Amino acid sequence: MTKTNPQEQNGFLEKAWQKFYKKEYEGSGEMFSELLDKESENMDALYGRACCFFRSDDFESSLKDLSAMIKIDSKDHRAYHVRGLLRGAEEKYKDAVKDLEKAISLTEENGEAWLDLGGVFLLMKDYDNALMAFEKAIDIDKGCPEGWYGKGLVALMRKEYKKAIEFLSTSIKLGPKNLVAILARAEAYLESNQREQGLRDVKKAASLKPDIFKSSGEDEEDEEDDDKDDYDRDEDDDIDEDAELEDVKLDD
Repeated sequence: MTKTNPQEQNGFLEKAWQKFYKKEYEGSGEMFSELLDKESENMDALYGRACCFFRSDDFESSLKDLSAMIKIDSKDHRAYHVRGLLRGAEEKYKDAVKDLEKAISLTEENGEAWLDLGGVFLLMKDYDNALMAFEKAIDIDKGCPEGWYGKGLVALMRKEYKKAIEFLSTSIKLGPKNLVAILARAEAYLESNQREQGLRDVKKAASLKPDIFKSSGEDEEDEEDDDKDDYDRDEDDDIDEDAELEDVKLDD
């Protein structure tokens, strides 16, 4: 097939990634596939499609593209990074660590890989290595809220609540709308009998995401009420059956 010129290819890749970031994984993957139909060893397209498959939980297809990347260029850190995330999602944590460490070895300063490695160590309850990984990420970028959040989680898991509050406060200072950090700090406050501060963080979290403490049962009841309201309005308006069916469809 005829290759696209670099300018056209870059524009096409940009549009594909725009779809990806909008969580339109199927459409994004189709665009990456279109490039691969023209150039089967296009590393950027293979990487993009592998990410789409991964986000769509099609791990087998993602692994196939990642393996193709490694076969073409065994020093492309992106393939090992995504495969590490995939192995983590499969709960194959030792394999995840191996791939993430490989990705880190191929790049001088890969803060994201260090963060992801720290997350895997946390899941393994290997708190020493988790702390080391998060600190490496902070060394690369002192203003990294995720790194401080990770350190806060390690301290929280170790029941070192004073340290947890300190690290999580730094994370929140760097990212004021970091919801998970706010909730983690609330837990640290409550566990250390600082009820007032803990409730303050709970309220702050609720102000950022009003439905955060809403149960799934309440969601279903609300949807049923909305559906009934729509149905009643349709009857009052005396509209035709086909239109009624359209109106009572629930939003995705």
